[in-house]
Formats: sequence, structure tokens, C-alpha cells
Amino acid sequence: MTDGLWSKVRDQFCGLEMPPKPTGNLAYRVTLRINEISDPDVLDLVAMTALNIWIGPGMHAVGYNVRGGELFNMVLLVPDDLPEGVKRQQGNTAELRKLFEGWDPIIDNTEKWKLMHHPPLKSLATKSGRFIMACDSCHPMLPYFAQGANSSSEDAAVLGALMSKVSSVDDLQKIAPIYENLRRERVKRIQAETFIHRDRFYLPDGPEQIQRDKHFALSFNSDSWAHPNIQTWLFSYDAYQDAEKAYESG
Repeated sequence: MTDGLWSKVRDQFCGLEMPPKPTGNLAYRVTLRINEISDPDVLDLVAMTALNIWIGPGMHAVGYNVRGGELFNMVLLVPDDLPEGVKRQQGNTAELRKLFEGWDPIIDNTEKWKLMHHPPLKSLATKSGRFIMACDSCHPMLPYFAQGANSSSEDAAVLGALMSKVSSVDDLQKIAPIYENLRRERVKRIQAETFIHRDRFYLPDGPEQIQRDKHFALSFNSDSWAHPNIQTWLFSYDAYQDAEKAYESG
């Protein structure tokens, strides 16, 4: 079961209200129609089929193509100034321009989204296995590490592998703890890493920032794939295969 970050089912599953907590940041979301851009410098940038990342003290921005290159989506993360209880608000373009003064001028209509997080759950399934939590309802991922969709896909791969072994309702009792063991600690570590990644992004100018930039430069060298996070999270885990092995050994 997954009903997202603001899950009501999660509260019932855990037996108490567990609302998400603010991170201290918010996200401006910007969508540009590429065919409406006339500035050649901006057009060259947004037309690239690549992930563009801008990082700086206390803020960062990410941009990438969607809809087969028709649109350019940007998410700009800044300190949270939304009133308490407000999750989403129409953005102010002038305000955004002021925040990113001196950065690349790729700004259009915007919306402000408060960034919230939720602590890891102690359990992801009932003992009977008839109810299993997955995706943002039990491990919402912040955008600092771009692992939300990836983690949810892993959930699906593990569940798919395990459910392929089920021939009766009684079999669910066996797969529930396997699912928990495979997913709980992994997503917990990734959630923790998102905050570490945020801190790396938002370093003020100085020696640590210079060292970070050298490290990041290596990560974009296709010959080395030197960034440890790339190897740890993105390429070294076969969720489906691990689920198969865990079931056979369990």
C-alpha cells in the first residue's frame, strides 16, 4: 500500500498520527516550453539531453528535459519561508530572481512546494503479510539525492519477485519478513544520505567547497565513474535478484 508522503493509511498501520516534518527547505518548480524560448544561449542549455545541476551556498537547482524534449523542468531548492501549515503556494518570479541573482537566468512561472520528510518506519508489513507498505508512504525521499523513483522501483521489483512465489494466502507470512529485511535498512540508509548530500550541495565558498567540486568533477568523468554514491546506490543493487536469493535461502 502506498498513498504518498501524507499517508493516512500509514497512521492507521502504525497506530498513531505520524505527520511529515519540515526540512527547512522548499522547492520552486518551473516548467519551460522549449519552443517558446528565443534566447539562443538559454535554448542551447535547455535543449541538451542531460541533467543540469547548479549548486551553491544554501541552495541548488536541477533541470532536465521531459516529454521527449518538449519541456524543460526545473526544481530550485531554497530556504523555506512558507507559513506554518501551508504546503504549496504560487511562487513569486521576482522573489525567485532575487534569490538566484547571479545564477543562470532560466526562470518562468513558478510554484513553491514545502519540502517535508518522514522518519523511517520500524515495520513495513503486518505479520500476516496481507498488508505491506511501499514507496513514499513509508520512505519518502527528498530531492537532494534523486532516489525517490528509483527506491520505489526497487520496492516493486522486490515485491514482484516475492509475489511470484506466492501460491496461497498462507505464503504471504513468509514473504513479508523477507520484504522488510531487504527494504527497511536500505531505504533508511538512502534517506539518511539525502541529508548528507544536501549539506554537501550547500557548502559555503571555501576549502570544503573546493574539495567537493573536485570530487563532483570526477563523478562526471565517464571513464572513471569515481563518485562513490554512483556505485553504492545506482548500479550495485539488483533488487529483483536479491529478493529471489533471499526467498530461496529463507
